[in-house]
Amino acid sequence: MLVSISWPFPGVCAYFQNLEGIGLSKHITLKQNMQLTIPKDAVVVFGGYSEPYKELIPNISNRKGVLFTSSSGEVGLTPNMVEVTFLEKTLELLDRKIIDFVLFSDPNMAEVFDRDDTYWIPCPIAPKLVKYDGNVEKTDGISLFCPAKPSKNIYGNLLAVKLIQEKRSIKLHTNLRGCEKLIKMLGIDAEIHDWLPTEHYHKLLSSMGVNLAVEWCGSYFNYNVVEAALLGVPSVVNAVADFYPLDETTVKNPDDPTEIADKINYALDHPELGDIARDTILKLAEKHNAKVKEVLDEI
Repeated sequence: MLVSISWPFPGVCAYFQNLEGIGLSKHITLKQNMQLTIPKDAVVVFGGYSEPYKELIPNISNRKGVLFTSSSGEVGLTPNMVEVTFLEKTLELLDRKIIDFVLFSDPNMAEVFDRDDTYWIPCPIAPKLVKYDGNVEKTDGISLFCPAKPSKNIYGNLLAVKLIQEKRSIKLHTNLRGCEKLIKMLGIDAEIHDWLPTEHYHKLLSSMGVNLAVEWCGSYFNYNVVEAALLGVPSVVNAVADFYPLDETTVKNPDDPTEIADKINYALDHPELGDIARDTILKLAEKHNAKVKEVLDEI
């Protein structure tokens, strides 16, 4: 039995929700002053590094480890490179035998820090968490849902949307409330959404013509892109997302809003790409989930 534990960080929570969704774990989202009850025979995986873990981890006698989900690019672009410190402290816990293993979801990070007690574990995909309706009516919409982080290339994506809207009547749907002033300054027709329940978010996302996720360096894996594919919506991504099947909507230079706009236009003009993305991600889910089970059986 595996128990995953994390604070409500979006990246690791998405990972653990999908892991639980394929029946390989039970997830616990931490809250302040929370009392944990963990079966004695469970293997425990903590999501990411957090200072409170320093007190929590030594008090758990189970076999335990840490999941690190960031790519090297994401680590380098965090403010004050704080994730570099987090990774150093995680590896220090491993060296001191306070934890038993470290899991890397990025294969490149796993290769760099390869040792007997580190593992590459791909991102699980639980299609059942996304309710697909092939009859959803598409709207003239572009979705851009992401945290406001430097790695997300927000300005470049918005410039591409500006170029698109100069030639097409289409609305941007986004959660970037903090960028509202910038969006207005660029003259972008947008609807800015506050937090949406998962069912409402999926319903909105499924109605989009295209999903936008062109990052700077990018995550090796992006659950927003996977959710869009499972809903039959193609995404425009950057080349680092090599799990994504559509070369036609993959941007080589994320610093070029014109190239991003060209890929958006292509996706909008070829709605059949949504079905191709969905079919390919469903096959990828089988491959990833089998590898995840293999790794968890080993640890």
